[in-house]
Amino acid sequence: MATFTETKETVFTVIECGGCGVMFAMTEAYNKQRREDHKGWCCPNGCNRIYEGKTEAQKLREQLATAEQNAKYHAEQARRERQEAEHFKKSRDAYKGRVTHLKNRAAEGMCPCCNEKFPNLHEHMKSNHPEFLEQEEPVIEISITEPVEAPKTFQGMPCGKCGRVFTFKKSFKKHIAICKGRKKAERAG
Repeated sequence: MATFTETKETVFTVIECGGCGVMFAMTEAYNKQRREDHKGWCCPNGCNRIYEGKTEAQKLREQLATAEQNAKYHAEQARRERQEAEHFKKSRDAYKGRVTHLKNRAAEGMCPCCNEKFPNLHEHMKSNHPEFLEQEEPVIEISITEPVEAPKTFQGMPCGKCGRVFTFKKSFKKHIAICKGRKKAERAG
C-alpha cells in the first residue's frame, strides 16, 4: 500500500481590526483579493471592514490612462496647430499673389478703378479718382529691392533713400516723413 503526503504552505497576514482592536490573521491571498476588489469582510468579532483605498496597481493604471489621454490631447493640439499654420501659409501666399498682380497692373499703367491703361497713371488717378488717392491705406505699393527699370508708362513716386515707389501721394508723404526721421536719427547717432 502506497501513502501520499501533500504539503501545502499558506502564508498569513496579521491584521489589527480598526473597529475593536483585536489582532487576527487572514491568508495573504484573501487579503490581496479584498484590497483589489474592495468587497467587505469581517474580523473575528464581527466588525464589518472594507479596504477603500486604491492599490498600487490601480494607481498605476490610472496614471497610465491619464498619460495616454495627455499624449492624445497634445498630439491633437499639435495636429491642429500644423493645420492652422498650413491654412495661414496658404492665405499668405494668396495675398502675396494678389499684391503681385496689383503691382504688375499698376506698373503697366492699368487703373484699378476703371480698368483701362493710361500712359501716366498717377495723373489719371489725381484728376479722375482723387478720393482713391486720399485713402488711409495704400492700395498699391511697390517695393524695389534690386535696381529695376520701371516701364515708361508708369509714373510712380520713388523714395530717394530706400528706393520704394509709391502710387499714392499721401502714402509717399507719410513714407518721406518716416525716412527723414530715420536720417535725422542716423546723423544724431
